[in-house]
Amino acid sequence: MPKLDYEKVIKQKWKENAKAVPKLIEREDKDILRQVKTYCDRFDEPSADVKNKILNDSLFANCFAKDPVRQTSHEKIAFEYLQKSKEVLNKFCKLPQSGQEAVYLTNDGIFQKYSQTGKRIGKALDFYWENGENVFYASHKYTKESGGAQDHQFNEQAELLRKFKENNKNNEFLFIICDGRYYTKDKVEFLNALTSKRSFVAGIEQVISKVLSMGVSKNL
Repeated sequence: MPKLDYEKVIKQKWKENAKAVPKLIEREDKDILRQVKTYCDRFDEPSADVKNKILNDSLFANCFAKDPVRQTSHEKIAFEYLQKSKEVLNKFCKLPQSGQEAVYLTNDGIFQKYSQTGKRIGKALDFYWENGENVFYASHKYTKESGGAQDHQFNEQAELLRKFKENNKNNEFLFIICDGRYYTKDKVEFLNALTSKRSFVAGIEQVISKVLSMGVSKNL
């Protein structure tokens, strides 16, 4: 599969959102008018002047573009990327991160919904798909920089691999999808050391090739 550049996707969405700003002003969109009011209150500028500036100055209009990270997520970008390979990832779907249908991995390696456990058990799984009689669950993280929160996410990924070692269902598989500069060679090697015969650590571009290398079917 082609390379997925998360930051390029986000940048393109920034441009699309910026291009839409003048049209939102013309439609008197409530959100954009709220931003204009905030700007006017902050700098004591007349609303009519600010609106006119937005309509005639694209650089100024860019300042009012919606943040695409609030509209989407790296998980959604990853989902849209993998969704293109439904002939391999049958019944591919994004799992909810909360609520009754969220799926967790128990300490004894069993995939269970919140409705079955009645509690959150670590990190909820992100993706699900099938191939033949095999079922796959995946946890996805895109991380650029190091830090406390990022280290916590890394530990969550490691914990999922440790738990899955207790799984004894031969048709169940776990993918830990790690993307971004944070996942250095040493960190990936650390996670790989925790894998079993049915769990894998991979960048998103490697997922399809790994699934196919297992000898699973490709539905054309």
